[in-house]
Amino acid sequence: MERKGDTVLLDEVKYLKKGKNKTIVGYDKTLDDSNTRFIWRGKGLLFIAKSKWEIIYISDNHRWAIIHFKKTLFTPEGYDVISRNKAMDYVLGLDVKKKLEDLSIEGVEEVR
Repeated sequence: MERKGDTVLLDEVKYLKKGKNKTIVGYDKTLDDSNTRFIWRGKGLLFIAKSKWEIIYISDNHRWAIIHFKKTLFTPEGYDVISRNKAMDYVLGLDVKKKLEDLSIEGVEEVR
């Protein structure tokens, strides 16, 4: 997708908050030639919001990855696990938890 002369990815994040489905939409622009570091900018009224993030691990089968994002005005610094699967099964959960430990990422309360 082109946006102001830059190639960007449309980024739609869906999540649950207090039992309600929420969606945040924005655009990701790459910051490096290896396409592992990005800056996200919100779409519409969220245009003022931006966040830097990077891919820190991709599984061997390319079915899931771990991303790290910087602190913003709206969110603390943290990590997300993204997956091609809609739900994480027990074995995948164990693999993710192991990799988080291997990467010395602490404070993981629950992998779901």
